[in-house]
Amino acid sequence: MAEAGPRIASLFSELLARYPVVGLSDIAFDSWPVRVESNSPEVLDSLSSYYRQFQGISGKPEAHIHVIEGSLDTEMLSFHFEPPEPGKTKFKHAFADLSDGRIVRKIETGMHFLIGSRFFAAVGPCRNRLSQVINFINTRYIDEHLRRGALLCHASGVTWKGRGLTLSGPSGMGKSTLALHLMTHGVSFVSNDRILIDENDTGLRMRGVPKYPRINPGTILNNPNLRGMLSRREVTDLSSLPLGDLWRLERKYDVWIDEVFGPDRFQIASPLSAVVMLNWKRSPAQSRLEPIRLRDDPALLPVLIKTPGVFHPDIRRDETPAKQIERYAAVLDRCRVYRLSGGGDFAPAVGACLELLT
Repeated sequence: MAEAGPRIASLFSELLARYPVVGLSDIAFDSWPVRVESNSPEVLDSLSSYYRQFQGISGKPEAHIHVIEGSLDTEMLSFHFEPPEPGKTKFKHAFADLSDGRIVRKIETGMHFLIGSRFFAAVGPCRNRLSQVINFINTRYIDEHLRRGALLCHASGVTWKGRGLTLSGPSGMGKSTLALHLMTHGVSFVSNDRILIDENDTGLRMRGVPKYPRINPGTILNNPNLRGMLSRREVTDLSSLPLGDLWRLERKYDVWIDEVFGPDRFQIASPLSAVVMLNWKRSPAQSRLEPIRLRDDPALLPVLIKTPGVFHPDIRRDETPAKQIERYAAVLDRCRVYRLSGGGDFAPAVGACLELLT
Protein backbone atom coordinates (compact mmCIF):
# COMPACT_ATOMS: atom_id res chain seq x y z
CA MET A 1 0.00 0.00 0.00
CA ALA A 2 1.32 3.47 -0.93
CA GLU A 3 2.29 5.72 1.96
CA ALA A 4 0.92 9.17 2.61
CA GLY A 5 3.56 11.87 2.95
CA PRO A 6 6.58 12.42 0.69
CA ARG A 7 6.28 11.88 -3.04
CA ILE A 8 8.94 10.71 -5.49
CA ALA A 9 8.58 14.00 -7.37
CA SER A 10 9.29 16.17 -4.30
CA LEU A 11 12.19 14.00 -3.14
CA PHE A 12 13.63 14.15 -6.63
CA SER A 13 13.39 17.96 -6.72
CA GLU A 14 15.10 18.22 -3.33
CA LEU A 15 17.93 15.99 -4.50
CA LEU A 16 18.57 18.06 -7.63
CA ALA A 17 18.59 21.25 -5.53
CA ARG A 18 21.22 19.75 -3.19
CA TYR A 19 23.25 18.00 -5.89
CA PRO A 20 23.13 20.00 -9.15
CA VAL A 21 23.81 18.12 -12.39
CA VAL A 22 27.23 18.81 -13.92
CA GLY A 23 27.11 16.64 -17.03
CA LEU A 24 25.34 13.94 -19.01
CA SER A 25 25.89 10.86 -21.13
CA ASP A 26 23.64 9.75 -23.98
CA ILE A 27 23.28 6.00 -24.52
CA ALA A 28 21.22 3.96 -26.99
CA PHE A 29 20.32 0.31 -26.30
CA ASP A 30 18.83 -1.02 -29.53
CA SER A 31 15.65 1.05 -30.00
CA TRP A 32 15.75 2.65 -26.52
CA PRO A 33 17.69 5.94 -26.17
CA VAL A 34 18.36 7.15 -22.62
CA ARG A 35 20.04 10.22 -21.14
CA VAL A 36 22.00 9.76 -17.91
CA GLU A 37 22.70 12.90 -15.86
CA SER A 38 24.89 13.18 -12.78
CA ASN A 39 26.55 15.52 -10.29
CA SER A 40 29.72 13.40 -10.50
CA PRO A 41 32.10 13.71 -13.49
CA GLU A 42 33.85 10.52 -12.31
CA VAL A 43 30.61 8.55 -12.48
CA LEU A 44 29.83 9.89 -15.96
CA ASP A 45 33.31 9.00 -17.20
CA SER A 46 32.97 5.47 -15.79
CA LEU A 47 29.53 4.99 -17.35
CA SER A 48 30.72 6.32 -20.71
CA SER A 49 33.59 3.85 -20.62
CA TYR A 50 31.36 0.92 -19.65
CA TYR A 51 28.72 1.72 -22.26
CA ARG A 52 31.25 2.71 -24.91
CA GLN A 53 29.65 0.46 -27.51
CA PHE A 54 26.26 2.13 -26.97
CA GLN A 55 27.23 5.81 -26.94
CA GLY A 56 25.25 8.52 -28.70
CA ILE A 57 21.62 8.92 -29.70
CA SER A 58 19.71 10.75 -32.39
CA GLY A 59 16.47 12.43 -31.49
CA LYS A 60 14.81 12.79 -28.13
CA PRO A 61 15.72 10.44 -25.25
CA GLU A 62 12.88 8.16 -24.16
CA ALA A 63 14.05 8.18 -20.54
CA HIS A 64 16.12 10.34 -18.18
CA ILE A 65 18.02 8.72 -15.33
CA HIS A 66 19.87 10.69 -12.65
CA VAL A 67 22.88 9.24 -10.87
CA ILE A 68 23.51 11.24 -7.71
CA GLU A 69 26.61 10.94 -5.58
CA GLY A 70 25.04 11.91 -2.26
CA SER A 71 22.51 10.74 0.31
CA LEU A 72 18.74 10.46 0.65
CA ASP A 73 16.86 11.15 3.88
CA THR A 74 14.42 8.26 4.36
CA GLU A 75 13.64 8.60 8.09
CA MET A 76 9.98 9.35 7.37
CA LEU A 77 9.53 6.22 5.27
CA SER A 78 8.66 2.66 6.27
CA PHE A 79 10.53 0.04 4.28
CA HIS A 80 9.43 -3.54 3.67
CA PHE A 81 11.79 -6.40 2.91
CA GLU A 82 11.58 -8.15 -0.45
CA PRO A 83 11.49 -11.92 0.15
CA PRO A 84 14.63 -13.78 -1.00
CA GLU A 85 14.51 -15.62 -4.31
CA PRO A 86 13.54 -19.32 -4.17
CA GLY A 87 16.39 -21.39 -2.75
CA LYS A 88 18.12 -18.39 -1.19
CA THR A 89 18.02 -16.93 2.33
CA LYS A 90 19.70 -13.52 2.04
CA PHE A 91 17.56 -10.38 2.02
CA LYS A 92 18.97 -8.00 -0.60
CA HIS A 93 16.34 -5.28 -0.98
CA ALA A 94 13.85 -3.26 0.99
CA PHE A 95 11.26 -0.97 -0.58
CA ALA A 96 8.84 1.81 0.27
CA ASP A 97 5.83 2.47 -1.98
CA LEU A 98 4.80 6.11 -2.26
CA SER A 99 1.76 7.57 -3.99
CA ASP A 100 3.71 8.21 -7.20
CA GLY A 101 6.33 5.47 -7.22
CA ARG A 102 8.72 3.30 -5.24
CA ILE A 103 12.03 3.69 -3.44
CA VAL A 104 14.28 0.62 -3.32
CA ARG A 105 17.12 0.31 -0.82
CA LYS A 106 20.07 -2.03 -1.25
CA ILE A 107 20.38 -3.43 2.26
CA GLU A 108 24.09 -4.19 2.11
CA THR A 109 25.33 -0.96 0.52
CA GLY A 110 22.72 1.64 1.44
CA MET A 111 22.18 2.69 -2.18
CA HIS A 112 18.67 4.06 -2.90
CA PHE A 113 16.80 3.98 -6.19
CA LEU A 114 13.82 6.21 -6.99
CA ILE A 115 11.34 4.74 -9.46
CA GLY A 116 8.52 7.06 -10.49
CA SER A 117 6.41 7.48 -13.57
CA ARG A 118 8.73 10.27 -14.80
CA PHE A 119 11.63 10.40 -12.34
CA PHE A 120 14.36 7.77 -12.00
CA ALA A 121 17.41 8.22 -9.81
CA ALA A 122 20.21 6.22 -8.18
CA VAL A 123 21.41 7.89 -4.99
CA GLY A 124 24.32 7.01 -2.73
CA PRO A 125 28.05 6.20 -3.00
CA CYS A 126 27.70 5.73 -6.75
CA ARG A 127 31.42 5.96 -7.54
CA ASN A 128 32.08 2.93 -5.37
CA ARG A 129 28.92 1.05 -6.40
CA LEU A 130 29.06 1.48 -10.14
CA SER A 131 27.82 -2.05 -10.86
CA GLN A 132 24.60 -1.28 -8.97
CA VAL A 133 24.17 1.92 -10.98
CA ILE A 134 24.66 -0.06 -14.21
CA ASN A 135 22.12 -2.65 -13.08
CA PHE A 136 19.62 0.13 -12.32
CA ILE A 137 20.05 1.70 -15.76
CA ASN A 138 19.58 -1.74 -17.30
CA THR A 139 16.40 -2.38 -15.26
CA ARG A 140 14.83 0.68 -16.87
CA TYR A 141 15.59 -0.80 -20.30
CA ILE A 142 14.14 -4.15 -19.21
CA ASP A 143 11.06 -2.44 -17.77
CA GLU A 144 10.38 -0.65 -21.04
CA HIS A 145 10.29 -3.90 -22.98
CA LEU A 146 8.26 -5.70 -20.33
CA ARG A 147 5.64 -2.98 -20.71
CA ARG A 148 5.59 -3.73 -24.42
CA GLY A 149 4.81 -7.37 -23.64
CA ALA A 150 8.26 -9.01 -23.81
CA LEU A 151 9.11 -12.13 -21.80
CA LEU A 152 11.99 -11.84 -19.32
CA CYS A 153 14.18 -14.95 -19.36
CA HIS A 154 17.05 -16.24 -17.24
CA ALA A 155 19.33 -16.92 -20.19
CA SER A 156 22.38 -16.00 -22.25
CA GLY A 157 22.24 -15.23 -25.96
CA VAL A 158 24.44 -15.27 -29.07
CA THR A 159 23.82 -14.46 -32.74
CA TRP A 160 25.36 -15.24 -36.12
CA LYS A 161 24.33 -13.90 -39.54
CA GLY A 162 20.88 -12.85 -38.38
CA ARG A 163 20.10 -16.02 -36.43
CA GLY A 164 19.90 -15.98 -32.64
CA LEU A 165 20.34 -18.67 -30.02
CA THR A 166 19.13 -18.40 -26.42
CA LEU A 167 20.91 -20.58 -23.82
CA SER A 168 19.08 -21.23 -20.56
CA GLY A 169 19.63 -23.36 -17.48
CA PRO A 170 20.02 -23.13 -13.70
CA SER A 171 22.73 -20.88 -12.25
CA GLY A 172 26.15 -22.50 -12.59
CA MET A 173 25.07 -24.75 -15.48
CA GLY A 174 27.46 -23.07 -17.94
CA LYS A 175 25.32 -20.66 -20.00
CA SER A 176 28.00 -17.96 -20.12
CA THR A 177 30.81 -20.46 -20.61
CA LEU A 178 29.05 -22.04 -23.59
CA ALA A 179 28.26 -18.63 -25.09
CA LEU A 180 31.91 -17.56 -24.84
CA HIS A 181 33.08 -20.85 -26.40
CA LEU A 182 30.72 -20.19 -29.30
CA MET A 183 32.25 -16.73 -29.72
CA THR A 184 35.64 -18.29 -30.49
CA HIS A 185 33.98 -19.53 -33.70
CA GLY A 186 32.88 -16.07 -34.86
CA VAL A 187 29.49 -15.93 -33.15
CA SER A 188 28.56 -12.55 -31.61
CA PHE A 189 27.45 -11.86 -28.05
CA VAL A 190 23.92 -10.72 -27.20
CA SER A 191 23.51 -11.12 -23.44
CA ASN A 192 24.94 -12.87 -20.42
CA ASP A 193 22.18 -13.60 -17.92
CA ARG A 194 18.96 -11.92 -19.05
CA ILE A 195 17.13 -12.18 -22.36
CA LEU A 196 13.94 -10.43 -23.43
CA ILE A 197 11.85 -12.28 -26.03
CA ASP A 198 9.02 -10.71 -28.00
CA GLU A 199 7.09 -11.70 -31.11
CA ASN A 200 6.08 -10.05 -34.35
CA ASP A 201 4.61 -11.09 -37.69
CA THR A 202 7.85 -12.73 -38.85
CA GLY A 203 8.68 -14.69 -35.69
CA LEU A 204 10.47 -14.14 -32.41
CA ARG A 205 13.13 -11.61 -31.50
CA MET A 206 15.51 -11.59 -28.56
CA ARG A 207 17.03 -8.56 -26.90
CA GLY A 208 19.98 -8.68 -24.57
CA VAL A 209 20.84 -6.59 -21.55
CA PRO A 210 23.84 -4.27 -22.04
CA LYS A 211 26.08 -5.84 -19.41
CA TYR A 212 29.37 -7.61 -19.92
CA PRO A 213 29.81 -11.21 -18.74
CA ARG A 214 31.35 -11.72 -15.30
CA ILE A 215 33.04 -15.09 -15.16
CA ASN A 216 35.12 -17.26 -12.86
CA PRO A 217 38.71 -18.47 -13.45
CA GLY A 218 37.65 -21.95 -14.61
CA THR A 219 35.86 -20.43 -17.61
CA ILE A 220 38.87 -18.26 -18.48
CA LEU A 221 41.47 -21.01 -18.18
CA ASN A 222 39.58 -23.35 -20.51
CA ASN A 223 39.00 -20.83 -23.30
CA PRO A 224 42.08 -19.79 -25.35
CA ASN A 225 40.50 -16.46 -26.29
CA LEU A 226 40.11 -15.55 -22.63
CA ARG A 227 43.47 -16.65 -21.20
CA GLY A 228 44.98 -13.24 -21.89
CA MET A 229 42.77 -11.90 -19.09
CA LEU A 230 45.01 -13.73 -16.59
CA SER A 231 48.64 -13.07 -15.66
CA ARG A 232 51.20 -15.85 -16.18
CA ARG A 233 51.31 -16.37 -12.42
CA GLU A 234 47.53 -16.74 -12.28
CA VAL A 235 47.56 -19.27 -15.12
CA THR A 236 50.24 -21.31 -13.35
CA ASP A 237 48.50 -21.21 -9.96
CA LEU A 238 45.07 -21.99 -11.35
CA SER A 239 46.36 -24.82 -13.56
CA SER A 240 47.69 -26.58 -10.46
CA LEU A 241 44.27 -26.75 -8.81
CA PRO A 242 42.22 -29.97 -8.86
CA LEU A 243 39.49 -29.65 -11.49
CA GLY A 244 36.68 -29.63 -8.92
CA ASP A 245 38.34 -26.85 -6.90
CA LEU A 246 38.95 -24.80 -10.05
CA TRP A 247 35.28 -24.89 -11.09
CA ARG A 248 34.11 -24.03 -7.58
CA LEU A 249 36.45 -21.03 -7.29
CA GLU A 250 34.45 -17.78 -7.14
CA ARG A 251 36.57 -14.85 -8.39
CA LYS A 252 34.80 -12.65 -10.91
CA TYR A 253 36.39 -11.12 -14.01
CA ASP A 254 34.63 -8.81 -16.50
CA VAL A 255 34.92 -9.91 -20.12
CA TRP A 256 35.26 -6.76 -22.25
CA ILE A 257 33.83 -8.17 -25.47
CA ASP A 258 35.42 -5.63 -27.82
CA GLU A 259 38.88 -6.04 -26.26
CA VAL A 260 38.83 -9.86 -26.18
CA PHE A 261 36.97 -10.71 -29.40
CA GLY A 262 37.23 -7.53 -31.48
CA PRO A 263 34.91 -4.66 -32.46
CA ASP A 264 31.21 -5.04 -33.23
CA ARG A 265 30.88 -8.40 -31.47
CA PHE A 266 28.31 -7.13 -28.94
CA GLN A 267 24.99 -7.23 -30.80
CA ILE A 268 22.21 -6.44 -28.35
CA ALA A 269 19.31 -7.71 -30.48
CA SER A 270 18.69 -10.49 -32.98
CA PRO A 271 15.94 -12.62 -34.52
CA LEU A 272 15.52 -15.73 -32.37
CA SER A 273 15.98 -19.06 -34.13
CA ALA A 274 16.21 -21.56 -31.27
CA VAL A 275 16.32 -22.03 -27.50
CA VAL A 276 18.71 -24.52 -25.87
CA MET A 277 17.97 -25.68 -22.32
CA LEU A 278 21.13 -26.83 -20.52
CA ASN A 279 20.28 -29.89 -18.47
CA TRP A 280 23.58 -31.70 -18.06
CA LYS A 281 25.75 -32.98 -15.22
CA ARG A 282 29.51 -33.41 -14.86
CA SER A 283 30.09 -37.02 -15.91
CA PRO A 284 31.82 -39.00 -18.67
CA ALA A 285 28.54 -39.18 -20.64
CA GLN A 286 28.53 -37.67 -24.14
CA SER A 287 26.70 -34.36 -24.55
CA ARG A 288 23.60 -34.65 -26.72
CA LEU A 289 21.06 -32.25 -28.16
CA GLU A 290 17.44 -33.30 -28.65
CA PRO A 291 14.32 -31.36 -29.71
CA ILE A 292 11.60 -30.87 -27.10
CA ARG A 293 8.40 -28.91 -26.45
CA LEU A 294 8.81 -26.82 -23.33
CA ARG A 295 5.17 -27.16 -22.33
CA ASP A 296 5.70 -30.95 -22.19
CA ASP A 297 8.54 -30.68 -19.66
CA PRO A 298 7.24 -29.06 -16.44
CA ALA A 299 10.72 -29.05 -14.88
CA LEU A 300 12.49 -27.04 -17.60
CA LEU A 301 10.17 -24.15 -18.37
CA PRO A 302 10.34 -22.57 -14.87
CA VAL A 303 14.14 -22.50 -15.24
CA LEU A 304 13.79 -20.16 -18.21
CA ILE A 305 11.26 -17.82 -16.57
CA LYS A 306 12.63 -14.78 -14.74
CA THR A 307 9.95 -13.06 -12.71
CA PRO A 308 10.27 -9.24 -12.57
CA GLY A 309 11.51 -8.20 -9.13
CA VAL A 310 11.36 -5.24 -6.81
CA PHE A 311 12.65 -2.81 -9.47
CA HIS A 312 9.56 -3.43 -11.64
CA PRO A 313 6.68 -2.48 -9.33
CA ASP A 314 3.95 -2.32 -11.97
CA ILE A 315 4.66 -5.41 -14.09
CA ARG A 316 2.10 -8.27 -13.87
CA ARG A 317 1.78 -8.40 -10.12
CA ASP A 318 -1.56 -10.22 -10.39
CA GLU A 319 -0.36 -13.03 -12.67
CA THR A 320 -0.53 -16.53 -11.20
CA PRO A 321 2.37 -18.97 -11.76
CA ALA A 322 0.14 -21.14 -13.96
CA LYS A 323 -0.80 -18.18 -16.19
CA GLN A 324 2.83 -17.10 -16.37
CA ILE A 325 3.93 -20.56 -17.50
CA GLU A 326 1.20 -20.70 -20.13
CA ARG A 327 2.14 -17.24 -21.44
CA TYR A 328 5.79 -18.27 -21.89
CA ALA A 329 4.85 -21.65 -23.40
CA ALA A 330 2.50 -20.05 -25.93
CA VAL A 331 5.23 -17.70 -27.22
CA LEU A 332 7.98 -20.33 -27.26
CA ASP A 333 5.76 -22.74 -29.20
CA ARG A 334 6.73 -20.56 -32.17
CA CYS A 335 10.40 -21.42 -31.72
CA ARG A 336 12.57 -24.55 -31.96
CA VAL A 337 13.57 -25.70 -28.47
CA TYR A 338 16.23 -28.27 -27.56
CA ARG A 339 17.47 -29.98 -24.42
CA LEU A 340 21.27 -30.24 -24.03
CA SER A 341 22.02 -33.13 -21.71
CA GLY A 342 24.86 -35.52 -20.97
CA GLY A 343 28.16 -34.94 -19.21
CA GLY A 344 28.84 -31.25 -19.73
CA ASP A 345 31.44 -31.62 -22.48
CA PHE A 346 31.60 -28.21 -24.16
CA ALA A 347 33.31 -29.30 -27.42
CA PRO A 348 30.40 -31.37 -28.84
CA ALA A 349 27.92 -28.89 -27.35
CA VAL A 350 29.57 -26.06 -29.29
CA GLY A 351 29.39 -28.08 -32.51
CA ALA A 352 25.71 -28.86 -31.99
CA CYS A 353 24.84 -25.23 -31.23
CA LEU A 354 26.76 -23.98 -34.27
CA GLU A 355 24.63 -26.29 -36.44
CA LEU A 356 21.52 -24.59 -35.06
CA LEU A 357 22.88 -21.24 -36.21
CA THR A 358 23.61 -22.32 -39.78
